[in-house]
Amino acid sequence: MKKMIVLILMLMATIVFADQSEALKKELVDIKGWEAGEAEGMSMDMGGMKMVNAVREYTNGDKEFLVTVIIGTNTLVTGQMPQMNVENEEGIYQTDKINGMDAYQAYDKEENAGAIIVDLGKSETDGGFLMFSFENMKPEEALKLSKDFDWKKIKESSEIIMNKK
Repeated sequence: MKKMIVLILMLMATIVFADQSEALKKELVDIKGWEAGEAEGMSMDMGGMKMVNAVREYTNGDKEFLVTVIIGTNTLVTGQMPQMNVENEEGIYQTDKINGMDAYQAYDKEENAGAIIVDLGKSETDGGFLMFSFENMKPEEALKLSKDFDWKKIKESSEIIMNKK
């Protein structure tokens, strides 16, 4: 009987936690002219530590664009965006306000690849970020593609998941 109860509780936990990534996966929309894989997600909640993520990969010829959302307990979602604006022969590294949100952009000129990381907010207990990583494209094109996603709605969904709304 105990084994059956434990099995039922584990199954219920899996179902409850799997649903938490669904709201984020729905925000990983199709991009016109790009092929997209299925959005994937994962939820974990154990011992007061929580993490939920969603990811979707897009391709267009040799261009690759990966969108990742990660939210959770600060011990799992750590890091602070560097405050810098540097451009040299190797790359571009800058912190900006984009779409009204704090964002960090990094671009490696030789690799023709980079990332845009958007801060979804942090509190004493949790935080999150939205990351657009790209290959074989210029940062301006990646930034334009990133704006096909509703950053504020993704932030709102993350706040709901973390029970802040």
